[in-house]
Order: sequence, then structure tokens, then C-alpha cells
Amino acid sequence: MIDIHCHVLPFIDDGSLNYEQSEKMLENSVKAGVTDIFCTPHYRAPYLIEKEKYDTAFQDFQNFCSQKYDIRLYKGQEIKFDESVKKLLSEGRLVTMNSTKCVLVEFDFSVEQDIAEICYSLSIKGYIPIVAHVERYFYANSIEKIEDIKQSGGLIQINSDSVVGCNGRQIKKFVFKLIKLGLVDFIASDYHFIREYTLKKAFIKVSKKFGEQTAKELFEENQKILIDNKKLRQ
Repeated sequence: MIDIHCHVLPFIDDGSLNYEQSEKMLENSVKAGVTDIFCTPHYRAPYLIEKEKYDTAFQDFQNFCSQKYDIRLYKGQEIKFDESVKKLLSEGRLVTMNSTKCVLVEFDFSVEQDIAEICYSLSIKGYIPIVAHVERYFYANSIEKIEDIKQSGGLIQINSDSVVGCNGRQIKKFVFKLIKLGLVDFIASDYHFIREYTLKKAFIKVSKKFGEQTAKELFEENQKILIDNKKLRQ
């Protein structure tokens, strides 16, 4: 499996406070069968870490991991959207996914944002927005809203803990409906040290309910396209 949303990079945000926590996170990932991880710390207050500092932290962590773990690491950032983000991206000050035009974008949980319109505005600037854990935004919990996001150039990522029911029955039901309708592009962990690593449990759940091929697409094959910088079929 390939995890494209993981807060394993230490010292950058609330995901991992030190190397010891990151080591435990990597051990759990490897045990789950993960071969590749995108290190995607938050870019939002108070974690406003721009690319230069990120690159140094990532290189140090990659050097550390290469001596201990058989796992490939890629750059990324979970960027909370506000109007400054477009300028920061154009200036190369934020981190895209594996240095591609794909951007993992987070939205406000309490104040409604027009996700479809924002995805469109990013896409016309040449970016491919990946909407992080779309099921967690109360104002996007309808099939019509998700379809609008897709039609506006956005890709859909949902969290593995939503698949296994950690966020409640209603969200789990909504996520299953999205998968059934083919509206999901990626399932990822959004792993923080204080949380359970649920990616393997979610893979098993999706395999049983929707078939192994669907599970492979959502946990590995689409992610490989992202790694290879190829166009994902929408």
C-alpha cells in the first residue's frame, strides 16, 4: 500500500513531536504493508512551515529512515486553503506532492468554503487539488457536492479511519456510497502519533465490500500514478 497523507515527519506539526514517535509510526506502517509514504505535515497556523525549512527536515528524516526502514518517502504538505495559498504556490514556497502539480488541500471544518470553486481556481492555474478527508466537512456531505468538486478538477481523498467507522456510522455510510459511485480517488491514513494506524483495516474492509481490485486502486494503483506524475483518470 501507498499512504499519501501521513503526519510522520517529526518536529513540523502535531503529528510527531520527535524521532522516537516517528520511528513507532514507521514501524506500524511497515507492519501494515505500506511501502511508500508521503510526508504531509500541516501548513496552517501555527504550523506555517514553508518549503525551505520543510526540505531540510525531510532530507534529515529521509537519511535517518534509509538506515533503518525499507520504505520510500515522498514530499508533500497538507495545505489549509486561504487566498494567500495561490500566491505562495506560484512562488514555490509551499510543498506539492512529490514535486508535481498535485496539491493536498485542507478546508475549514466550521466555516463553509466553496470547495468546488476553489478547486476550479487552482486547476486553471495548473494545479491538481486533492481534497483532504472530504467526508469531514459537514457542508460537503452530499453526492452532488462531491460530483461538483470532481467536475471542477478536484480529486477526492478520504481517511481510513472513516472507512472503519471511527468517525461515526453516518460518515462511514457516506464514504461507502462515495466508493460505490466511483467518486473516491485515494484512501489514506492521515496518521498522527496519537491515533491508531487504520490503513490495513480499511483495505480489508474495502476489499470485502467492493472487491480487491477496487481496494488496490484506492490504496495503491492511483497512488502510483501520482508518484509517476501521470494523469489520473477522473
